[in-house]
Amino acid sequence: MRLTVAHKDRQAVGIIPKVAGTTIGRVLTIERDWVINRYDEIGAKDVYGLVRHPLGRWVSGIATYYTIALDLPAATTDHFWHAEALKDPELVAWYIKKPFHDNHTFPQVEFWKDSPGARLFKMENIGAMWKAMGIDAGGTHANHYENHPHRVPVQNALRGIIEMSRRYQDMILSRYAADLTLYERAE
Repeated sequence: MRLTVAHKDRQAVGIIPKVAGTTIGRVLTIERDWVINRYDEIGAKDVYGLVRHPLGRWVSGIATYYTIALDLPAATTDHFWHAEALKDPELVAWYIKKPFHDNHTFPQVEFWKDSPGARLFKMENIGAMWKAMGIDAGGTHANHYENHPHRVPVQNALRGIIEMSRRYQDMILSRYAADLTLYERAE
């Protein structure tokens, strides 16, 4: 996986799916005229980034992947089937057993492997990252659910199922053990 970054001058911020990418994009590209490129195409010296806890990222990533088409006029019955199946505790194991569904569930460590010197912060510490960069952008990540009305009930149901099942949590965390280590080491 290639790391995408917003960059300006000698600073860059990595943008990883399901790790406050919309917020980073809004703050840096819309409000501050930063540019988006692949990491290997820039010469930034100071690279920053966010890491999300693997459980939260997996739930968000799965809900996004299987409901994104529901927000489109061309949604099919198959799309609605997945949205309902993700609310069923008996079917959730199937989604967990599939290694990776798309870039929304691909391990975070794979995005960061080409930038080992990046200064990483936990997603919930986004304010500390902005402060370290000298950017006044507030301290929270804003979810953008209003643009994706089908995702919210699926994500809430899936989160509840995962939180109630230690077995499911263990299955996900074993697959994303390196991500959990990355998260625990982040500021």
